[in-house]
Amino acid sequence: MCRVVTAQYPSHRHAAGRARRLVTGALAQWRLDEVVGLSDAAALLTSELVANAVVHGAGPIRVVVAITDGSLEVGVSDLHPHPPRVRAPEDRLNQTAPPAGSGSMQWVREGGRGMLLVQHLAEAWGTSPAAEGKQVWFRLKASPWLYAAACDCAEAGPNRLRLGSGRSVHEIPPP
Repeated sequence: MCRVVTAQYPSHRHAAGRARRLVTGALAQWRLDEVVGLSDAAALLTSELVANAVVHGAGPIRVVVAITDGSLEVGVSDLHPHPPRVRAPEDRLNQTAPPAGSGSMQWVREGGRGMLLVQHLAEAWGTSPAAEGKQVWFRLKASPWLYAAACDCAEAGPNRLRLGSGRSVHEIPPP
């Protein structure tokens, strides 16, 4: 069976922490916390996407967490239509000179690494336009997972939810 959970948060500094708890809670409930490294990577990347939506996006933030075909997919939507930008490493250097007496230290911006993390850690990631705004999503391999063979999501069905990557899952009512 495929599994999916969704939540919506106001664009606020606490949204990333709430989204992390949503992801780690869903993975624990689905027994995916047993897959080494998956929960940590998913929480980190979700936090980065939600923080990006808070800083650069607009409106409420919607988070979709789904497991389908042996992969975990997390999507973060906001109302801003423009996709995130992956900055090159040299873009992280400040353009202003360091203060006098600072020695030879290079001053590096605090932000700007989130999408680089997503790009390097995710199996796949992308941006999909939405009716209002966009969804930025990532996919992580969820194997070995005990229930992966039973996780087959067909395209047809009345309770189908289309993920940002184009994959589909069936929404399952909570127990």
